[in-house]
Amino acid sequence: AGNRKAIQGKNSPVFIHSRKGIAQLSQFGDLGQMYLNMSGAESESVFADTWGQSLKSTLINSRSIGVTFASASLVGPAFPSAASIGGPYASGLIGELEAVAKMISKRAETGNEREVYHTQIYGYDTHQDTRGKFGYLMAQLDQALVAFKGEMVAQGLWEHVAIAIASDFGRSISA
Repeated sequence: AGNRKAIQGKNSPVFIHSRKGIAQLSQFGDLGQMYLNMSGAESESVFADTWGQSLKSTLINSRSIGVTFASASLVGPAFPSAASIGGPYASGLIGELEAVAKMISKRAETGNEREVYHTQIYGYDTHQDTRGKFGYLMAQLDQALVAFKGEMVAQGLWEHVAIAIASDFGRSISA
């Protein structure tokens, strides 16, 4: 007991599901206190203490951030519906970017100096009709980014947002 926690960040990461919003323990009301009691026990192991504290902060933070996210609203042009964009991959990206925009709109309430969000779009592993599929996927990505940019401009934050796109294809680097 009394070990200092060697490995611990300030905040736990937040997971945003493209259709469900912030990932929360849905039975928090029923099980939350039991989890908090379990994670509060001290241990001789620095790793057990770290894990217990991380579990506790994750449960509390996810609930708090979920409430914040639920009250978020957007001020810019509406994000396109998944049906209007088409394709199973773009609809997930649109939902994720819309959720990110909502979280950014609540930045004053999160208390974080900087926030980093990670979204994903799948479907680029094409083996047939690569040119046609790739163009279609780029059009979906473009529509999603245009909608996100419109919201960031409306929030007055576009000049403060950085977007990085990465892929594991084109695996070789040349000078």
